[in-house]
Amino acid sequence: MGICRVKEYDCWLQERGANSFSAQTVDALSVICANINGDIATNAVNELREGLLKRFGIQSKCVISSDAPCITARVNGASDIGAEGFKIKSENGGVVIEGADERGLLYGVYYFMRELSLGADISTMDITEVPAGAIRMINHWDNIDGSIERGYAGRSVFFSDSKLSYDPVRIKDYARLLASVGINLLSINNVTVRFEAKRLITEDHLPRIAELAAVFRPFGVRLVLSINFSAPYSYGDLDTADPLDPGVAQWWKDRADLVYKYIPDLAGFLVKADSEGEPGPFQYGRDHTDGANMLAKALKPHGGDVIWRCFVYNSTQDWRDHTQDRPCAAYSHFLPLDGRFDDNVILQIKNGPLDFQVYEPVSPLFGALSKTRHIMEFQVTQEYTGQQIDVCYLPFMWQDVMRFDTKHGENATIAAMIGGRIEGIA
Repeated sequence: MGICRVKEYDCWLQERGANSFSAQTVDALSVICANINGDIATNAVNELREGLLKRFGIQSKCVISSDAPCITARVNGASDIGAEGFKIKSENGGVVIEGADERGLLYGVYYFMRELSLGADISTMDITEVPAGAIRMINHWDNIDGSIERGYAGRSVFFSDSKLSYDPVRIKDYARLLASVGINLLSINNVTVRFEAKRLITEDHLPRIAELAAVFRPFGVRLVLSINFSAPYSYGDLDTADPLDPGVAQWWKDRADLVYKYIPDLAGFLVKADSEGEPGPFQYGRDHTDGANMLAKALKPHGGDVIWRCFVYNSTQDWRDHTQDRPCAAYSHFLPLDGRFDDNVILQIKNGPLDFQVYEPVSPLFGALSKTRHIMEFQVTQEYTGQQIDVCYLPFMWQDVMRFDTKHGENATIAAMIGGRIEGIA
């Protein structure tokens, strides 16, 4: 199956016709004052120029300095805004877009263009935005054959016929969409890693993944790879994947070194272990800290994280056996391990403890975990809209979850925890 090339459509940067700005505003928007370095910051200025042209028909020029009203784009670097945050402020008849860092500048550019699209007056702008959470990730459940687990929207945009197969123009459009809403991490393959997908961390596939990472990089999006815990023996040369075996630890260290040789800014590995028949440390009498920490040590020299999924249960359990309570599984497994994970391990917890429900309670791990880094996972799939037979609007459900009070201290809502406003909560 060949690459399906789509028309270059630039997402929301499509041409929209003439603008209705005043002559003074057009003059200010026609000059961009930018003295910046870095791929993301350079792309931010390019996106600003293209946006002004395609959205509003304004041809802009870039200068190093200007005494006339203009758009000033700059990176602060002093962290007084907050990581990946930005300020947009009217100044001297023009406007300043100031990012705390390169990503912040890019996000500020997109926010600014949205405000212009909504008719905002550049003479009254005074905006400060800082992300509440450092990790804002999309997990693709794309299989290497091109199918998508839990997918109702067609084929994978990354894979086909057991290899990477993508249209870089389409991927660039996707990168733009992700950055425009502040997504900074992207896991490209299914958490259930089977067949040839186990070999994505080999040189058979890493060169193409590196090319894919290069498309996302100027948009501030770093890749994550889902791995299979059994890799040391399922395609490697070992006879075990025991996380306490020194040979296994060395195998993963060598594998991490190879992966980062091709993708130096890889955010890390995503792991589904000991759940729904997938291999994990349980098969060796070990626990989740043994497995996660072994991988974390392999990634640590490269600045990578292990994102370890907490949705753990035995998919063969008999529903008539009332001694096994699936919604309690994550809580029972992980709360006793709180504080034992390495600092580059992040537990990924589904918003609810059951699964496949239109609406369910919030996982009790939120609020209870106090010594381990953790993040929330929402399912953007139609199993969560009534198995494709009902209509619902997911953001309202997510809003309810974010406002849920865990009762673990004052102002102990999920939103407060994600924002790091509860002392002792990772």
